[in-house]
Amino acid sequence: MNKKTANLYVRFTAQNPLPFIGFVALAVLSLFVLTMSTKLNVINTYDGVMNNQTIVISDHEIANMPSKVYVYTNRNEKVYPMQMTSEVQYDAGNTILYVEGSGSESDLGHVKVDVPIGETTLFERVFLKGGKVNGN
Repeated sequence: MNKKTANLYVRFTAQNPLPFIGFVALAVLSLFVLTMSTKLNVINTYDGVMNNQTIVISDHEIANMPSKVYVYTNRNEKVYPMQMTSEVQYDAGNTILYVEGSGSESDLGHVKVDVPIGETTLFERVFLKGGKVNGN
């Protein structure tokens, strides 16, 4: 930016605060629109055991199971998206999932299973619920 253009900009904003107020209002409006349009999954995390494309979640019977779950031993290293291959079975308070996933290790052992239970917007999660979901 050359000096003449910079001087014109400073003189224009120093004489009238409307451009600065308009810029701030535009930034706040953009933030509002982006947070309203960004969707987030609401998830519940369960402990489970994975062996040969079968996941057993102990002591939980999960109603309305989605077609996709996310399995990991350490969320910071690798998360495996898994598709359901058949109906979910319930046995003595346990949930048994039959899954297949791309690039997954078939015998992970003790795992964490993230089950999507719904969807919310970033605005609702941050501004209305203060970052908390379901009172957690």
